[in-house]
Amino acid sequence: MENWEQNKQNNLEHLHKLANELDVLQKTENDGRGVSCVQSVISYLRQGKLDEAKRLCNWDHDKIANYPKLVTYIKNNLFEPGEDHPWSVLERLQKDK
Repeated sequence: MENWEQNKQNNLEHLHKLANELDVLQKTENDGRGVSCVQSVISYLRQGKLDEAKRLCNWDHDKIANYPKLVTYIKNNLFEPGEDHPWSVLERLQKDK
């Protein structure tokens, strides 16, 4: 039981770190106003809700796509290597050209 609690705490710390890094990035976008849908993703990460943050990225992928630095960060840090992310289909289509 103690190991599970320690893993949960480590995961929460990791999600908080991701949230903080993503927050710094998003604040530089949109003429310094930030990106509201990404701010919601950050909120979920701070609550320890990675699945909800990923779902929101899927839902708002078209809005986030306007900010390539944010897309890259989200793809590389919220989604596992090989896991489909909101921009997977577009990337596969571009490779097929």
